[in-house]
Amino acid sequence: MILRIVLTILVVTLVVAGYYYFSDYQETKKTAEFVKFAGVVAETSIAAEFYRNNSDSFLVVRDSILNKYGVSINDLLMFKKRYRGDEFQWAEFWDKVVLVSDSLIAEQQALLRLPMDSLPDSTNNLDLIEN
Repeated sequence: MILRIVLTILVVTLVVAGYYYFSDYQETKKTAEFVKFAGVVAETSIAAEFYRNNSDSFLVVRDSILNKYGVSINDLLMFKKRYRGDEFQWAEFWDKVVLVSDSLIAEQQALLRLPMDSLPDSTNNLDLIEN
């Protein structure tokens, strides 16, 4: 009798632990997917603004961004289709896009504030140019 109670408690504990593990795994997977696609959308949007009057350059940059994230146009369409009609998920996604966009814009604004006689080197360190 005691063995049945202990086994029942053990099975219930394993089921609950498995549920929480799977739930956390799914949430982590969704967050990683949102971060990846948010980066693509944010960088592409900023590139569209930079290359507003030069569509050929924009297409080159867009393809470069897609390659950077390992995403194809078809992946973007499947992502859109997967979350169609799920407004709460889209709100979370667009919050991530805004965060990425804000950080990219802040970085560009910081670069614009640098003195004209300083340039970043290949390691992103600033070397002052001697005149």
